[in-house]
Amino acid sequence: MENASMTADPTGERPDCEVERVWFDLFGHIIELRCPSAAILDQLVRRESCWKPLVRPDVPGPEEATDAVVEVLIHREPCPLTEVQHFSNENFFFHGSSARLITGYLYAKPWQVHVQSYVADDETTLDNMLLPALNNVLLRLGLVNVHCAAVARDGRGLLMIGPSRSGKSTTSLLLARAGLDFLSDNDVYLRHRAEGVMAMSSTKELFLLDDTATRFDDLAFTANLPTRDRGSTRKRVLTMDEAMPGRCIDEAIASTVAFPEVGSSDATVVEPMEPFECLERLLELVPARGLPALIRDQTALATLFEVLSTLSTTCRAVRVRLGRDPDGVVAAMTELL
Repeated sequence: MENASMTADPTGERPDCEVERVWFDLFGHIIELRCPSAAILDQLVRRESCWKPLVRPDVPGPEEATDAVVEVLIHREPCPLTEVQHFSNENFFFHGSSARLITGYLYAKPWQVHVQSYVADDETTLDNMLLPALNNVLLRLGLVNVHCAAVARDGRGLLMIGPSRSGKSTTSLLLARAGLDFLSDNDVYLRHRAEGVMAMSSTKELFLLDDTATRFDDLAFTANLPTRDRGSTRKRVLTMDEAMPGRCIDEAIASTVAFPEVGSSDATVVEPMEPFECLERLLELVPARGLPALIRDQTALATLFEVLSTLSTTCRAVRVRLGRDPDGVVAAMTELL
């Protein structure tokens, strides 16, 4: 991947640079990304391990194999919109705000998606515009993006799903240090398979909040990790395939879904859930991920419901109140696998 040249601009405006075209293999789907920012492309490849750059096929008509073309545009002038506006149907979606304009045309392949960013920060463009738009495209291709942490043992995956500050990342780090395989943190992609639901890793980066990690003396070392903004929260970042080489995996069949919350006692308490209760909780948490306005069509909603309903009927589901004893947390969560 050849990077475009970018130099500092004393006026604070972005310099013009040549748009680069890069093809990626994303879980067997070919995505062409056109982007004028080398920094965005570099961050995408470095952070998101599932995005695998491809050499353009040296055959006539490579676009015929491309599922979607995503173009990123960086603007200097202010965005004309002052309020959030959105629209979607089976073939077209539009989402606009003062920071972004995102449109998609999904009638015939390769699908066309345009992401227009009106902010100066590349990381904001990647996290709040490009990746959410791509996740909506992937939903049309049968992949559901879920905000969760995941570990595995012998190919069986434990998915920990919940809002921020529920202890997902801290628990996954404790379990990985205890010998379980690390699958992913923060983002997991789910796909319906004959044998159940396959959980696939998005990134090998793990994000920790100080107020949850510092509950355990065993994780005191995380206070020295570098930090990064994640939405409105600054978190510690640990690259797991560097910290624990050989312990990271790319996929596992989901066997247990846990909904954790931070408890106040030393003991960790596990309570079973019925399949319908699990599905109800999944439908509450998962659709709020990314840009929900873009998935209001029958094709995407059918994919979403199929994957989540299969997850709730084929997996063991539990509520977990995480205690303050790290050995107790590891013992209780390991038993779920």
